[in-house]
Amino acid sequence: MNDQITGILLAAGRSTRFGSNKLIKKLQSGNSIGLESAETLSASVDNLIIVVNSLKDETSEMFLEKGFRVLAAENANLGMGNSLKSGIEISIDSLGWIVGLADMPFIKLNTIYMIKEKVLEGAKICAPFLNGVRGHPVGFNRSLKNELLNLDDSNGAARLLSNHYSEIVALSTTDEGVVHDIDVPEDL
Repeated sequence: MNDQITGILLAAGRSTRFGSNKLIKKLQSGNSIGLESAETLSASVDNLIIVVNSLKDETSEMFLEKGFRVLAAENANLGMGNSLKSGIEISIDSLGWIVGLADMPFIKLNTIYMIKEKVLEGAKICAPFLNGVRGHPVGFNRSLKNELLNLDDSNGAARLLSNHYSEIVALSTTDEGVVHDIDVPEDL
């Protein structure tokens, strides 16, 4: 795995604002929100890990049925940072990571490819920006491995991004999917 970019899809949330498990809800394409997100990220990276809360629920079953590599995050209930750290730990030899959110199914494949290329070219962090707003997914170079392994709170990598703000390679895009997450049913 040491010559690869690993995708980490964070899917350990509880969908509290949505009111039910949003990741299994169908989109107009017929695919579920979670599977659409997983398939797009998977097509863009060399290796994909989907981080879930439990291996014994309908979310993990959905991903496992499609043959995805699924990991139950230790302490996922403590927040996104713990989920992300779990994905980094089992892909520690990667050249970098592209971290996506399972409730963002509208990101275009080409956007993720461009982020991957920037990380491979040496960008410490690469993130898409739509009209000045930072979106997802975010690419991290292996030079940030130790900082990623120290994440443990509910803010995911927000503090790391803040600490390295001047080093973020901003990928200007017209891809509205980078800022369109699904939190409530009306977001569909």
